[in-house]
Amino acid sequence: MTTETSGSGREHGRSRYPAPPAIVLWAVGAEGEPRFERTAVGADIGPRLLEADNLRDAAVLAHRMRGDGAVLPILRIDTTGAGPRSAARSELTFSSTPRLLAGLIADAVRAGVARGAVLRTLGGARRADELLEAVAEHLRAAGFEVAREITGWQLRVDIPLRTH
Repeated sequence: MTTETSGSGREHGRSRYPAPPAIVLWAVGAEGEPRFERTAVGADIGPRLLEADNLRDAAVLAHRMRGDGAVLPILRIDTTGAGPRSAARSELTFSSTPRLLAGLIADAVRAGVARGAVLRTLGGARRADELLEAVAEHLRAAGFEVAREITGWQLRVDIPLRTH
């Protein structure tokens, strides 16, 4: 069976490629340590943070995670510009424009590395919301659906205790 196309990869208004998956975005403050907690019994497919400081390592980890069962690999991206703070914290460092940040996330999703990202930000909740919305706007313009939650899971942020 053959299908007519206009030469643009579309079949009468529909793309011949599957729709891109939804991308899930969250933000945490500069000092917080993100983790996900199951909040519903039926939440079988869960997010798992990729502990990697580059996309190649993230891809390897995501491939290994998929062998463990139904998981959604999530990138950790530091947008603060502070660089690595400790050997214990492993995340991509990317302090650039929301458009370029959206491009990085979209590329990771298209390549099958991740299904979303936790962005480390400076400036409090308002700044985090502004960054998330700007990144989401660019992702939507690229044809992605964007979500801020995964049903049955909640992002928790552990704040380290300071000792003097």
